[in-house]
Amino acid sequence: MVIERIPNGYHVEVLSDVERHRDFVANSNHRDLYACIDLVTDRAVRQLHDWKERIRGAKKHIRGSRRRG
Repeated sequence: MVIERIPNGYHVEVLSDVERHRDFVANSNHRDLYACIDLVTDRAVRQLHDWKERIRGAKKHIRGSRRRG
């Protein structure tokens, strides 16, 4: 997490290292530091959640496509 003071408030950046994928980056600018951290946390969680759902969907699709018998 990187926190910077900018002229009109704060800039927060979160880098999430994920296996077999490029790093996820979430950024936020806000006048209030705590609001900025809250916003960037929500964005990072959403990115990771969406990626996890894509992986789960792909695994279900692969499992469901096999024929038994």
